[in-house]
Amino acid sequence: FGCVNEIGVGNAVIKCPRGDTGRYHVLHGSAKKTRIIGCEMYHSALLSYDCGSTYEWGTDGEGSEIAYNYIHDNREVGIYLDNNSSNYHVHDNVLKKNGTGITLNSHNNDCLVENNYLIKNDINSSTYFYEKDGPSMAGTVIRGNTYTPAEWRLVEGENAPVFEDNTLVKTAIGIKLPDRSYGCDF
Repeated sequence: FGCVNEIGVGNAVIKCPRGDTGRYHVLHGSAKKTRIIGCEMYHSALLSYDCGSTYEWGTDGEGSEIAYNYIHDNREVGIYLDNNSSNYHVHDNVLKKNGTGITLNSHNNDCLVENNYLIKNDINSSTYFYEKDGPSMAGTVIRGNTYTPAEWRLVEGENAPVFEDNTLVKTAIGIKLPDRSYGCDF
């Protein structure tokens, strides 16, 4: 159903191409201080819904990093931090032509999502929360991302994330990608 089930503390998945999976490419629930770096991931969720190329649920990442990945052509979510997640640094990823680029389901606190490229996704970012708990993305910051037109579905109100310095571009043509972007060609 998936490729890598990452558990433990301080592990890394680096420069691993992953394609054609029934559910996820990297499952990192319960992994702490983990790194998912420089991977290309495509065609996930071929047999299921409510999943992502990277997926975890209910985990304090303790500074886990998801960076410099090229995640594209997935029916569901590119990077999926499900309910009750915290302390992830998601940066410098290229998320292209996914159902949703990044999902941050509530409660999703103290995460930093910055300098990502969200290109031609159906939805750039979404969130879901359980009514009985109420929404919270307190302490989460979403900044410096470049994106093509698509919806952002985020928590609003006093527990909303900080959403600042993100740049809407009308087309992906001419976007300058980070030097460490892997396999990205527009």
